[in-house]
Amino acid sequence: MGLDKKILLVLGDSYAAQFDWYSPTHWIAQFADSADLEIVALGLGGSGPEYAIQQFFKYVNAGGKFDIMVTCWSEASRLYHPEVPVINTTIINSGKAFRKSTTYTLVEKVRHAAKEYYSHFYREDLANIHLTGLLQWFDEYLASNYPDKLYWHFYCFPGLYNNSYANLALKEDQYIGHVFKSGVTMYPTLSYFSFNDPNHIQLQDDLRAGHLSTDQHTQIFLKLQTLYNSQQTDGVYFLDNDFDQVKLSKDTFEGRFP
Repeated sequence: MGLDKKILLVLGDSYAAQFDWYSPTHWIAQFADSADLEIVALGLGGSGPEYAIQQFFKYVNAGGKFDIMVTCWSEASRLYHPEVPVINTTIINSGKAFRKSTTYTLVEKVRHAAKEYYSHFYREDLANIHLTGLLQWFDEYLASNYPDKLYWHFYCFPGLYNNSYANLALKEDQYIGHVFKSGVTMYPTLSYFSFNDPNHIQLQDDLRAGHLSTDQHTQIFLKLQTLYNSQQTDGVYFLDNDFDQVKLSKDTFEGRFP
C-alpha cells in the first residue's frame, strides 16, 4: 500500500463489491480517484451484514489500517456461515444451490439447512429487528474503538419491504432501521436508485456495475465529493435532491417495526 495515501476500506454486498472488476466509473472508484485514496475492497456479492462485520474484524485484527470506511449494509434475510459466506433467499429459492445426490458437500449441507430455516423459522419483521440491534452494537463499537475515522453507512435495501422488489423504487418505502452515531447515514437506499433506473433488471441477472447506471454512479459520486469537502461526520445525508427531510414521516429513520 502506498505510504502517502489514505486508505478507503469498503465492505458490503454486490452494491459495493462489483466496482473493482466491472467499471472505474463506479461511484466508489470515482470518489477514491478524486480524493487520492487507496481502496481495500472486502465486499462480496450476495453476502449479508454479518459477513461485512466479520470481514472488518478479520482485517483490523490482522493489523489492517483504514482512514475512511464505506459499508453497504445488505438485507436482513441474508445469513452467514464462515465456510459459506453467500446464503440468501435468491440462491436458496432458485434451486441452483442443490444437486440431485445422496452425498453433499459442506456448501450444499449448509444451504439445505438454510432452506429449512427460511421455510420454517424465518420472519422478515424479526430479522429486521435483529439486524437493527446488530447495527446498533457495531455502531457503538466503531464509535468507542475507532473514533477518529470517517464512516459512511449506506443501506442497500429498506427495512420491511417483504422481499417485494416492486416496492424498492417507491419513495415512501425507504425505511431504515438505524441512524448511525459513528458516521454519516446515507439516504435513500441504493436499491431506490437501482430500481428507478429504466434499464434495471433483477439483481441476480444484473451486469450494471454496482447495480446502477453510469449517470447514477456520477450522481452519487458528486454528492459524496460535496460531503467529503464539507467535513460532515454524522447525521443523515441525502443522496437525492428529491428527498426533503421535512416531508418524511417521523418513523422513516428508525424503521417501522411492530
